[in-house]
Amino acid sequence: MNSLQLPCGIYDETLPEDLRPLREFSQASDASYSFVYYGSINSTNDTAKSGDYPAETVIIADAQVNGRGRFTRDWYSPPGVNISMSIALRPADDVPAAALSLLNTAASLAVSRALRAETGLDVWPKWPNDVYIGTRKTGGILSESIILGGRVLRLIIGIGINVNTPGFPAGLKDKATSLTLETGMTYSRGQLIASILREFDQCRRCAPGHVISEWTGMSKTIGSYVYVAGQCGIARALNEDGSLVIALENGEAVTSSGITIAPCH
Repeated sequence: MNSLQLPCGIYDETLPEDLRPLREFSQASDASYSFVYYGSINSTNDTAKSGDYPAETVIIADAQVNGRGRFTRDWYSPPGVNISMSIALRPADDVPAAALSLLNTAASLAVSRALRAETGLDVWPKWPNDVYIGTRKTGGILSESIILGGRVLRLIIGIGINVNTPGFPAGLKDKATSLTLETGMTYSRGQLIASILREFDQCRRCAPGHVISEWTGMSKTIGSYVYVAGQCGIARALNEDGSLVIALENGEAVTSSGITIAPCH
């Protein structure tokens, strides 16, 4: 764990046992993903951005040294228990910008769908990029792009999920949870990843209106009070690019895509 490791494939004998269900998944007739596994790296998103990976490559790490979330916040990611992965996509030139923006929403919906199906828990997506169980965070999505000349060369969708984490540091234990803390069960990360990728393939091929409708029905963000731009408001809906429509107390409506929101107190 002290030094970063070289990548290997999913058929390498060093692959952890609970990730080996990905071997069967990769052989399915409709499989479109290739996989790269690291024992320990700084960040799967950084690795995906810096490497010349083919389209539809999934970079998985057993542990991240410098895992991060939105606004470069640290992501607690000890070895051997959680999902730390990034999906590297190469969008076609004719894909609308709004469709690319909505992929973050599609990813959070896919994760929520998969975790619900695998655990029976009431998992829900919280705008803009979190995945919750009840009032505690169990996962997050971090989408980043490499753009040149106004063209998106590569889209990276990072996914982190607290799977078998037995506990959290004092500063996180009231804010974070894991699947195993919620159910007392141990989960196969490989099986979960396969389920997430299947759901993601379905979600990103759905019409934007369907993704938004299902996300809205599942999320507890819509209809809740939020604090944004110095004012309190109510989250009303999602736009087609995944941005949030907020009705402020003064009667104005604002659209939020890159700013932080917080519950009104």
